[in-house]
Amino acid sequence: MEIKNIFNKQKFEELLITKWTHFLDGSNLIKVINDLVLQNKHNFELIPNTSYKKKGTQIMISRFQNTEHGFIIWIDFLVPLQNEQVAIGTTEMFLLSNGILSHSKTLGNIYNYN
Repeated sequence: MEIKNIFNKQKFEELLITKWTHFLDGSNLIKVINDLVLQNKHNFELIPNTSYKKKGTQIMISRFQNTEHGFIIWIDFLVPLQNEQVAIGTTEMFLLSNGILSHSKTLGNIYNYN
């Protein structure tokens, strides 16, 4: 028997976005994001004449896309840098069904603190 229209992908994604700290290690994920930003910041555009208040590293998962082998996860970040700057952007990662997280790409810009 095949039952159709029983699974609501949008509601499932919303649940994963709001509850990600229950199944992903937030401290470890922040460390990974900090490392990825440092590795990729040379690709970020410097946006002059802008200002942000100085804050610590912040991450937010904005999207979980279900795939055949796991999930594509979009992680938005705000990472403080040296020289009164902050990197703001998104990292795309793959969370495989075996629990392995792998990096796809990181995009962002660098802004100045005020």
